[in-house]
Amino acid sequence: MIIQNESSYEGSFLFPREEVIPLAKVINLELSVNPSNPVQEAVAVVLLLINSHPGRQYELLQQIDMQIGEALAALDEARMKAADSKVAEDLESPVD
Repeated sequence: MIIQNESSYEGSFLFPREEVIPLAKVINLELSVNPSNPVQEAVAVVLLLINSHPGRQYELLQQIDMQIGEALAALDEARMKAADSKVAEDLESPVD
């Protein structure tokens, strides 16, 4: 996976010597993924995005889980409809 980003500085980090060092805020990401490894690439992208939102990882993963659950339910429903349609076709076909 190749990552390019545009960043600006926002926030700061205080060291014990009281130096203020600005932290980068990522505004835009452009990702290049290898479609021959879809699971690994999707996981890498999800981890990159959730880790860029400290303190919200759990919430973001819950939302992703809900979206994946809805997509799986839709696929299951389509699969069941296709199976029911095949059974109906088989029942209508004459037996030799």
